[in-house]
Amino acid sequence: MTTASLQRAGVLMAVVALLGGSAIKNGRQVDFVVKVRYAKTTDDGRYEAPGAKGKAGVVTAYCRGMQKCPSWVN
Repeated sequence: MTTASLQRAGVLMAVVALLGGSAIKNGRQVDFVVKVRYAKTTDDGRYEAPGAKGKAGVVTAYCRGMQKCPSWVN
């Protein structure tokens, strides 16, 4: 099926990308993950971006293996 036919069938479409990397300062290394979501509607279907080509995006980043990223990463 094409993207257009999936959208006509009411299938929620979203692009999700996971990126990762490391930040190093003074010999300290912190591994991080960045998640990007780009879609017409929210996952729960409650909100929809206006217009025929409207899209909404969310970027979330976090450090692996810790509760909070060090301030030098932020």
